[in-house]
Amino acid sequence: MDAATPRDLDQLDSEALKALILALREQVFSHQKQLTTQQEEILSQREQLASRDSEIEHLKPLIAKLPREVRKVLPKQEACPDCGGKVKHLGEDVSEILEYVPASLKVIQYIRPKLACACCDRIVQAAAPSRPIERGIAGPGH
Repeated sequence: MDAATPRDLDQLDSEALKALILALREQVFSHQKQLTTQQEEILSQREQLASRDSEIEHLKPLIAKLPREVRKVLPKQEACPDCGGKVKHLGEDVSEILEYVPASLKVIQYIRPKLACACCDRIVQAAAPSRPIERGIAGPGH
């Protein structure tokens, strides 16, 4: 049933008003049910993330002892993409993935230097390598 304007409500009889109230009540309950379902999904996802984080914390002592392979990923641009100015080293992001090598494990450390344009302060950095599991530490296991 369509929502009536206040002027239209004066023209409705009691049965039509009851029907309108019941329809609106049903819509409210439906929206409340959808919100409850969405809140339950959010809580479930938060619990899954917390579980993953605790698993990673348990693995950190093991991971710290594994051999490492460092791979530097440089941006494709050698100059500022905005103004063409020279870029200088600004810092770097370091991320690690746990890679399975038959009969052993190793940590591959990706270093992505951050470069800043000396002319316009634009920051240039290579994209992070993709991971099989988003935010995970496991590599593809080539």
